[in-house]
Amino acid sequence: MENHDQNKNKLLHLLSFSGNDKYLTIMGCILSAINAVLGFLPFFLYIYIYIYLGAN
Repeated sequence: MENHDQNKNKLLHLLSFSGNDKYLTIMGCILSAINAVLGFLPFFLYIYIYIYLGAN
């Protein structure tokens, strides 16, 4: 349980830097996660084209 509390404190410490604009920090994290997922898209498209369309 102590590890969970430490992670929560780190998040609260990070959000303390943002002041009144906490929503911008949260939005930035969400957009960063979306960017990370979309970064894999060319890899998955390559696999799809190479394996599924190339097998025919």
